Amino acid sequence: MRWLKRSAIALLALGLLAAAGAAAVLWVAGTESGTAWLVHRLIAGAPQVTIARIRGTLLDVLVLEGVRLRTTHDELDIDSLALQWNAPALLAGRFSFDDADATRAIYRRVPGVAPSGGGPPELPWPSASKTQP
Repeated sequence: MRWLKRSAIALLALGLLAAAGAAAVLWVAGTESGTAWLVHRLIAGAPQVTIARIRGTLLDVLVLEGVRLRTTHDELDIDSLALQWNAPALLAGRFSFDDADATRAIYRRVPGVAPSGGGPPELPWPSASKTQP
């Protein structure tokens, strides 16, 4: 009988842990404060990107206001960037968006820096993987 009691306690603890995990995921994806927390964690490793204000949630439309990208050669300012999250892509291990709409984007080359061959700046986002034949 003792093993039955221990098994029930372990199963209850596992259920509580799963419920806490589900609640955390719903908080991140479904609340403005949770989504803002996630965005700040995602850009923490990219000091060249700043965002003035975050509105909305991943379950609806995420709006990033005052987006600034600063690299050694380029500057990009976007007043407002509206994103729609592609949730099923997360199952494949990718964090991606189905739609992105921007208002007033201003690009500048930093003065006094030698051009690197022209063309638009390369954003620090990972590229799609290539398939091998």
